[in-house]
Amino acid sequence: MYKVWCGISTIAAVLRRKVYSVWEHILYPNLYVILVGPSGTRKSTAMRPAKEILSAVPGIKFVADATTREALIREIAQGAESDVDPKTGEVFIHCSITAFSSELTSFLSYKNIDLITNLCDWYDPFADSWRYDTKHEGKDHIIGMWVNILGATTPAMIQMSLAPEVIGTGLISRMVFVYETRLGKIIPNPLLVKPDEQLKQDLITDLERISLLLGEFNYTDDFMQARIAWYTAQVGRKVIEDPLFEGYVSKRATLTIKMSQILCASRTDEMLISAEDFRRALVILERTEENMEGTFIGYGSSPIAVVVPKVEESLRVRGKLTFRQILSDVYRFTDSHQLRLTLETLTDLGVCRRVREGDQFYYIYTKAPPQALAGPKVSPYSQDPSVSEESPPESEA
Repeated sequence: MYKVWCGISTIAAVLRRKVYSVWEHILYPNLYVILVGPSGTRKSTAMRPAKEILSAVPGIKFVADATTREALIREIAQGAESDVDPKTGEVFIHCSITAFSSELTSFLSYKNIDLITNLCDWYDPFADSWRYDTKHEGKDHIIGMWVNILGATTPAMIQMSLAPEVIGTGLISRMVFVYETRLGKIIPNPLLVKPDEQLKQDLITDLERISLLLGEFNYTDDFMQARIAWYTAQVGRKVIEDPLFEGYVSKRATLTIKMSQILCASRTDEMLISAEDFRRALVILERTEENMEGTFIGYGSSPIAVVVPKVEESLRVRGKLTFRQILSDVYRFTDSHQLRLTLETLTDLGVCRRVREGDQFYYIYTKAPPQALAGPKVSPYSQDPSVSEESPPESEA
């Protein structure tokens, strides 16, 4: 799923604020996508080719991985460009930038509430202009603000670096957290894997063509029918149990429109969003949501909060462990008493169970990964005969 979302974010980056669709209000195809997982799950590896390919497309503007709020605003203001609206013939200005950050907390910077508030405003900018006044450096007047983010972090960095007031802000509700715990593929010798230069050039050429799209996306009748049926069925549905994602769930419907724009652009130049685009968006989104709760595992003020993700990771990797084996993995972070509380908590959550085999007690990991489930937990409105129920093929990513 890292690869899938890097692809989606890359297409969003080339679309910029040159295209839009009208739903409750004007929606632009920018996203805040955050890859989350333990160290070694190759988040940066997934991001690297996306950045390399996107850098070859003319006109795409990036901002630094780590920067101050003031410097970021100045970079956005300096990236202004103009295009002609095909419907009205009028010239419009937009400041479209993409942030690639392999460590999200470096980009946000600890407790930078002002930047976080700004990012909330920039996600769905209702006004065409945005002003920023400073005491000593004058004013920045940005017309057509548009920010697209692809970042990465670990659950441990979220626990250590994001203050509680950050988690409680609207920024979290605007982010798509793509959580994975395992490698998609093991490549012992990368020197034997030759890059497909022709495929790379084809992707660049396709992105250059997508970057020329301009104006309004419209909706087909079958899209409207599928979207209305799905939205009606969502009322009262508990998509994600963790209360930290309540804001995300409330904005999920808007996210499906943004994703439909991007997936339509990946398929055709017609700028006519169909039920096929909507169903593809739902399949990707619902598969992502199966793991999303892992993002904030262990987050909070509880004394065992830091230990919970570490114990779950040990159980997930090794399957069955004794108390002593688990303690040897995490003794630097906890003691025997807190570990017992942690295991009791994980047992109550259904992550593991305690069994006796002979004279020995074991803790067995029981939380099945998505790949072990009979099928993805998707709504019937995301079913499409053209989409396999198995893992999406590499070409789809």
